[in-house]
Amino acid sequence: MARQEKLTILLIADNFDQQLLPLLIDCPWATRCFASKCILDLSLEWISQVDVPNIIIVSSSVELKILEDFKGKWKECFQSFIIVHLPNRKSVGDIMREIDAKNLLSGDFILIDNPATFSSSNLSKQITNFKKLRQRNKNNVMSLLYSRSEIEACQTIGFYAESGKLVLYNRWDDIPSYSLVKALFKTDSFVRSDLAPTGITFCALEILLLFSDNLDFLVLDDVIQDILINEEVHCRNIYVDV
Repeated sequence: MARQEKLTILLIADNFDQQLLPLLIDCPWATRCFASKCILDLSLEWISQVDVPNIIIVSSSVELKILEDFKGKWKECFQSFIIVHLPNRKSVGDIMREIDAKNLLSGDFILIDNPATFSSSNLSKQITNFKKLRQRNKNNVMSLLYSRSEIEACQTIGFYAESGKLVLYNRWDDIPSYSLVKALFKTDSFVRSDLAPTGITFCALEILLLFSDNLDFLVLDDVIQDILINEEVHCRNIYVDV
């Protein structure tokens, strides 16, 4: 798996939540401050502890000059630090399609699709797990990182107990299809609504192509549900790492 040995972190420094739009008119999400530090600085603090030497920061809302300032502050923590300003993009899907069109990625990557994503872990275990998945089967194209939540999440997921393979992925307002639910009874499985997504996703390069091939895909959820629905046709697999 020589080509996948060096992962790249792809950080999307935007928040496309329409409910937050009024709050973001005067100040982009990534440059808002908490505890006297802006969100992007807080995010880069923990990302710099992850054993991944290459990072790409992409943003529609943060001006290029400001992105350059962040690069100047943090570039010594990485072997490669690329910034990309893509004005007037309206969704994660738009960003991903541009990344694909510009050929900025050539192998597996870690997607962080919101700068307000933080972790106390250096992800070494999760990185190892994902590389093993890819070595085992090139069709293992994604690993979703979850953490246990004290409150019930607005999402239900189902996955095989032994392998962690994702079988069911539904938001609270979705009705799971019969075929997906039936798959849960074929082997020992977990159905959980007490797990919260971390905002960290391990992806094969193929995920970019799925966004490019489907212009109506706006968020990562669209890709996940498409992979599950068409699993028998394309044989792509998604796994859960808690």
